Amino acid sequence: MLYKTPHNALVGDEVFYFFQATKIKSLEFVWFNYTQPPLYTAILALFPANIILLRTVNTVITTLSLVLMYLITRGSGRYIRLLSVFITLITPIYISTTIHLYTESLFLLLLMLLIFFYSAYYKNPQNNNLLVSCGLLCLALIVTRSVTPIFLLVLALDVCINVVINKKPRRLLILALVALAIGISPLLFSGGFTINKLTTPPPARLHDCIKVYAILGIPLLTLYLASLGHFVIKKKKYTEHEQGLLLLVHIMILGYTLSFPFFKDYFPRYLMVLIPLMYLTITFFLFKTNRYFALIAGIVLVLVAITNFSSYLTTPNAEYDNRYYLTTPKTCVEITNWQYSCGNQQQAIRLPFFAVPEYSWCNFSAKYTANDANNTLVINYMSDFAYVNIDTTQVGKADSIFHTNLIPFMQSISSHTVTLIVRNEDNIGGIGQVMLCDQNFIL
Repeated sequence: MLYKTPHNALVGDEVFYFFQATKIKSLEFVWFNYTQPPLYTAILALFPANIILLRTVNTVITTLSLVLMYLITRGSGRYIRLLSVFITLITPIYISTTIHLYTESLFLLLLMLLIFFYSAYYKNPQNNNLLVSCGLLCLALIVTRSVTPIFLLVLALDVCINVVINKKPRRLLILALVALAIGISPLLFSGGFTINKLTTPPPARLHDCIKVYAILGIPLLTLYLASLGHFVIKKKKYTEHEQGLLLLVHIMILGYTLSFPFFKDYFPRYLMVLIPLMYLTITFFLFKTNRYFALIAGIVLVLVAITNFSSYLTTPNAEYDNRYYLTTPKTCVEITNWQYSCGNQQQAIRLPFFAVPEYSWCNFSAKYTANDANNTLVINYMSDFAYVNIDTTQVGKADSIFHTNLIPFMQSISSHTVTLIVRNEDNIGGIGQVMLCDQNFIL
């Protein structure tokens, strides 16, 4: 699946992560305001700038999270654990996220490590090093993805429940809160996006949330809800350690679900983090329930997973419609040097450029020589909206960050000025790539 991805092009948000990693590698100063936190791109910067190699590294990172999932569910039956790992591995959402340069992969690995260490501490509350490790993992999570504060609140809630209900030592609460404080501190340094995200009023988009969860499928959701009900009703069937572990995971799933209304856009890959968490709880549930029910449920899950995987193999990936070409196509000419103006700021820049402030209109202007062959403007990864002017005439608009914008125009053979007036709504803002191509250009 990895080698089915384009070898000469970045797709979707890979553009941003790849070039932030490139800047870090060259020791350029990068201000991460209006962007995602920097840890993931810093790790990518440790490796050569080869797309397939970096995607392979991403795949290894995600595979390690499955190893941790197997270790965390120790004691629930080897075959059930292997089944859960296998089904997770061939889930289309999981695969498509794994084989691209997205932060979800590192985030999931760190989250699984956090669960692993917290579970170990629950078994051995005398080992304070494990709790400090949880705090450091919280720090790493915060500088990986902006949704981390949701999980930190979840962890704090879980600790409080264990102190009050399960009568764990109160120093557990004190040490955990200190560790969380260490983890929260990077919020002050990871740019404005995290704070903006948390203070933005959630839109009334319940139907969008339901639609996103429908992607997971009825069998998975049904079994997860059954595992939740079994955990609540048959709690005594679980050991004290399993109760603590599952309480944490269930609250994490709930917390992540409640964070969806804060997202401006919804992508299936956002659910990638939830799939291993859900199968983690299902693993314990199937081990504790009737063996015949577990057998039937396992068969259904495998059949559904194989069907979805087969469909994924034969369905074109729409994400590939939005590319950034590392090597300019033969029928195109790339426009890389631009004059950038935004408010009082004016400077010469080179694409890609991702520093347009939120809620701002900014101008990108460049001169080019048109000819009859190159009469289509190709805009790759433009965020979030732009009017396109040739000299003083508006020739079109680029209104999609998710697909390459093709804007045909007819100009005589002479020098012209193209101006892109870009509007950034939130998070990453700017332009990846602009090319002049012939009218028969195909992605």
